[in-house]
Amino acid sequence: MAPSIDELRTMLETDGFGLEINEQPDRTHVEVVMTSPDACADCIVPESIMRMYLEPALGVQGDALTISYPPESASPTSTSSTAGADTTP
Repeated sequence: MAPSIDELRTMLETDGFGLEINEQPDRTHVEVVMTSPDACADCIVPESIMRMYLEPALGVQGDALTISYPPESASPTSTSSTAGADTTP
């Protein structure tokens, strides 16, 4: 069984990260953010694995889900996950 969004948040908080979720009618954007100056950048999972957890937790799939990581992390977002996404703050 896939972890819930609350369980994912708790796991990420352990390593100094959090999730900011922006749900739109036709898509959902998740930004993985550093919440601690001591965040373990090497501990964050790659985008493909994060997607495996987020899709069932949020009930969205494919192009309807975009994910971005902080630039300091070791897990860059893939081009396909941000295609067409408005990442303007």
